[in-house]
Amino acid sequence: MKTAVSKVLYNMWNGSNSKIASTFADTITAIEIKMASISDEVFLIDDWHPANSRAEELSMKEKLGQLIRYFGDGISKDRATPSLDLKDELAHHGLAVITGEETNGSESSLLRCILIPVDRSSFDGEKLSEYQENPLLLATGKYYFIKFIEQNFDEIVRYIKLEFPELRDKYVSYFQEGRLADDCAYLEITANILLNYGLQIQAIAKSDVLQIIENWKQIIIESVGRSERESKEISPAVMYLLAIQSFINNNSVSFAKTKNAYCENISAYCGFFDYEAGVLFLQHDTIYRKITEYWGEIKKRFPLSHRQVHKELAITQVLRTQGQGSLNGEYLYRVTINNQRPKMLAIDLKIMGALLDN
Repeated sequence: MKTAVSKVLYNMWNGSNSKIASTFADTITAIEIKMASISDEVFLIDDWHPANSRAEELSMKEKLGQLIRYFGDGISKDRATPSLDLKDELAHHGLAVITGEETNGSESSLLRCILIPVDRSSFDGEKLSEYQENPLLLATGKYYFIKFIEQNFDEIVRYIKLEFPELRDKYVSYFQEGRLADDCAYLEITANILLNYGLQIQAIAKSDVLQIIENWKQIIIESVGRSERESKEISPAVMYLLAIQSFINNNSVSFAKTKNAYCENISAYCGFFDYEAGVLFLQHDTIYRKITEYWGEIKKRFPLSHRQVHKELAITQVLRTQGQGSLNGEYLYRVTINNQRPKMLAIDLKIMGALLDN
């Protein structure tokens, strides 16, 4: 679905021949050549996906890093001719849109992007079909909008120069990263220009303007704020605990309120609370599957095996172990359940709360 929507939105100028400009299967050189050939359009790169091998993973990460440098920092790449003269490089002037099943990259790289999580419910399927069947609809609308920009070019340039510093200063207080305030200012300026166009062609009523402006501002702040949160580097141990916190708060995974209740119907629960001891005991294999599914649903890959994450949890001291267990590499806790002693993961609730508060 995300690829189909992206083709409609960003490959509109080619009519029924519209196709994806590039994919992560291309070589980095091929991506650079394609990028230069459509220097003033939105450059669409499709299908960031979980790699099938270590070599593929490294190759995809290299391409992603290059793309973020080109578009996030506006860095082009000069080349030499056979006679060792510099060849003029036509740098891309627009934006890039990358589709993918998950995010990847360092925090500094992701802060150069706006991350927009989507699923099938994010789109109107009937409206999408209408634009797919009539590929010139959106292109024609964009054509007239570009004509509006051309006719009012000097006035719009003055407006941007005047408004951008003020808008940026307004948004700085919302975000820790300055470049995100830039993004918000760009988005609001674009929205206001589009609003003026809508008024001119009478597609928007004057009585609706103030409400539309407020709605746009709220959407901009929420979208960029969510992107900032998504870009933050989170340790696997904290990812693990965040998922458990979500399960508890939303009742999306069942935990028995007492050990006795758990013993009466083990298959109905993933663990149980011992409030007196301040511990949540977990079926470590089952909860690990639930946690990987939780992060997969929001397009993030949980990076460690269950054994590896137990070690990370032990480092944070959130695990209760028996004797010298954690020092000996034994992170599980034996619990007596119906005359058996299964190994469970014991989470200290007070330490978990302190870690997530910080």
